[in-house]
Amino acid sequence: MLGIGGVGMRARSLGILSAFAAVAVAFVLSVPISGMYSIEEKAEVLAAPTTLKIGFLQDIDSLNPYIGLNDASYVFYSLVYDALTCVDDKMNVTGNLALSTWTVPTTDPKMVLSGEPYGSVWQYNLTHNAYWHDGEPFTADDVVWNMEANSENYTTMWAYQPYTYFMNWTEKVDDYTVRVHFYDRDTGESMPAAYPYSLSMHMLPEHLLGDYPAVNLSFTWPGYFDNIAPAPPIVGTGPFMVTQSIYDDWVVGNRITLVKNPNYHWTADYGRSVHFDQLQLLFFEDSTSMLIALERGEIDVAQFPPQAYRSLESDVQTGDLANIELFTGPKMTQYWTEITFCMNNAGPNPARLDRTIRQALSMATDKTYIVNNFYLGLGEEATTIIPPVNPQWHYEPSESEKAQMEFNLSAAAQLLEDNGYRYANPGDPVRVATANSSAVKLGLVTVGTPLEFEMLVRHEYPEEKDIATFLQDQWAQIGVSVVYQVVTEAELSARVYTYRYDTAIWYWSSDVDPNYMLFCKSEASWYGWNDNLWNNASYEENYSDSVRAMDAYERKGYVDNCQRIEFLDADYILLAYPDQTYAWRNDTFSGWGDWAANPGRSIDNYYTANPLWFDLVSLANKPPVASFTVVPTIGPISTNFVVNASSSTDLEDPLSALVVRWDWNHDGTWDTAWSAEKVVNHSYDSNGTFVIALEVKDTGGLTDTELKSVIVTNVAPTASFTISPTSGRPGTSLEFNASGSSDPEDSLNELQVRWDWDGDGAWDTVWSTQKVVSYKYDDAGTYDVRLQVMDSGGLTNTTHRSLVVEKSSTMMWIAIGVGVVAVAAGGFAFYFLKRRPS
Repeated sequence: MLGIGGVGMRARSLGILSAFAAVAVAFVLSVPISGMYSIEEKAEVLAAPTTLKIGFLQDIDSLNPYIGLNDASYVFYSLVYDALTCVDDKMNVTGNLALSTWTVPTTDPKMVLSGEPYGSVWQYNLTHNAYWHDGEPFTADDVVWNMEANSENYTTMWAYQPYTYFMNWTEKVDDYTVRVHFYDRDTGESMPAAYPYSLSMHMLPEHLLGDYPAVNLSFTWPGYFDNIAPAPPIVGTGPFMVTQSIYDDWVVGNRITLVKNPNYHWTADYGRSVHFDQLQLLFFEDSTSMLIALERGEIDVAQFPPQAYRSLESDVQTGDLANIELFTGPKMTQYWTEITFCMNNAGPNPARLDRTIRQALSMATDKTYIVNNFYLGLGEEATTIIPPVNPQWHYEPSESEKAQMEFNLSAAAQLLEDNGYRYANPGDPVRVATANSSAVKLGLVTVGTPLEFEMLVRHEYPEEKDIATFLQDQWAQIGVSVVYQVVTEAELSARVYTYRYDTAIWYWSSDVDPNYMLFCKSEASWYGWNDNLWNNASYEENYSDSVRAMDAYERKGYVDNCQRIEFLDADYILLAYPDQTYAWRNDTFSGWGDWAANPGRSIDNYYTANPLWFDLVSLANKPPVASFTVVPTIGPISTNFVVNASSSTDLEDPLSALVVRWDWNHDGTWDTAWSAEKVVNHSYDSNGTFVIALEVKDTGGLTDTELKSVIVTNVAPTASFTISPTSGRPGTSLEFNASGSSDPEDSLNELQVRWDWDGDGAWDTVWSTQKVVSYKYDDAGTYDVRLQVMDSGGLTNTTHRSLVVEKSSTMMWIAIGVGVVAVAAGGFAFYFLKRRPS
């Protein structure tokens, strides 16, 4: 499993120490520095994938969605596969692969011919834009195969039994329209079904799995293909795709990496897209290592057990831990924990089948203490199997009903005493079954069998071991012994579904429609989803009616009855509705949203197409790119060097800081810093080469630095030129030869020659690109010629001479040498500056 150092941070940042090292290089080279990253390095960093990393304390127990059971597995399936429907922010069922769903009216021509009752046929209108990850189109054929493979092989393909038990057959209307027909499996007659608006069945590819036998799909198919490259080894239509290494990664067990599906149909169908490149599921042995990984930024989000969550909460509240947000609230998956009793006449001690014992144990279970001390107040006491987070369908027992199960150790002990479970000898710690007990009368156990029960608890949830220890003490006070064993959830699942255990602390999650949970408690789900073989005739009748009731108010009555019956029969002792206890970093991703007002945003929403995936935007793994200009790059001591700074960042990630730093004293130390100003002026009071650094930081905390050097000089260049001859007649050829010299620390930047074209004192023409230029005056007169030179520091010098064009002479030609001496110092780019004479 994953050690603390097993997840390294991919993002790269720059501190000021890195800038100091770059400054030293600048001084040696005496050239401007383009930045802390080369162009190639910056391109590589900006092209790096953005990755959301989710921590788990559970493994994915199977890559095959027909086999996997735990929440981590269902999160994985929901990322790779789609269903016809999904659940939105508000926990409402909405469309996914099926853009719309409705009950086919009885006036439909086919319904008129078949005579099927209203509610027995449901139509699903499919997207035209979905493709399997191997490029094949998703069509009605895929839906027909998925539905019929499950409904026709009901006893073998148990994974989606709550949806398929009442399915009769599936009809392909056209390539993108499907109708599913429902019936009573016992009578074979068409039957209304109230729940098919919500079908959270992962759609699997018919073109790859259509020839697999049902038993193979359900029990031996590993969940991936090993011979379909370059297609990914797992093929769904979901928002993410697996990599070629999926199997090896799963076996190793540290992490699984998924990549964004670039052709996901939600972009076309719903205008929603995933904004990050990869998603990683990372698996930890314990909550401590996962907590450290969150603090280090090695994961972005995780759900923590109560103790670890409270520790995080304390650190956040005291300010010891920054950039972490916490959320606790009811689980939208309707998660609850319970003590389940095996109702099969098998296992260590079948005395548990006597309701009197179960009721007494319920009365000896202090749920208030359990919620406050083992869930640390992060949850509420549980009563019935549809939690209050789903208020439309939750039933809360009446006060008189609660009184039959409420915590009362004295009443619990008396109940056992009155029903024939007594101490064999004074001072014995454990009661035994006597001839007057129901367990003996029903032939479940023999006289003298002690009330001692085994209990399985999950390794992945340490609070459940603490609960088991607490129950040992509590139940001992009424004469019942508990011996618990801590096992992995996978082992617990395997042992529970053999129906040869006494008790276990486990959990349920369910669909937002009540049919899923009620089905799992019915006899129809025995040897499938039902985990304890409980049966109650009154429950069965009310459940059957709840499926058929198309009126929501009528259906609510049946659903309430089912919850009441199960509560009073105590085949489960529901312990708690634990809160979801998530923590996430707000400096790596934005878009988490308000989970209290929108519970469907929780990562617990594994009903496919979680709304959260479309709103999260990466902040921290694409560093910004710093850039600035300095004007001028060289100047005298009095020069104002103007820095104009800018930065490019990830599209969704604004800058949080911009800092300009100056090497003030030419000693390699940063003496002054201005923050949040994009234009900064500065002058130096001594000659030399100085370095300016721009550092930018984005809201994810990543930085980049750009460095450039400037030269300060105060020695002006010299300027000289000759004209030969200095006078002549019109048309005479005159030669102009210009030159200049500069400070050794500087370089000559330009030579300019200006001509008084027509003798009126105005400078009409400038040549600055040739060393020798021929020119003639057509008219006689006295003219001025001026040479101006400028060095790269901006200092200038000017000289000028007059020449005479005699009236009687022919036109003189003046050969004028005009050049630009560009002495480059380490590759500086120089500019030309024109000045009028003073």
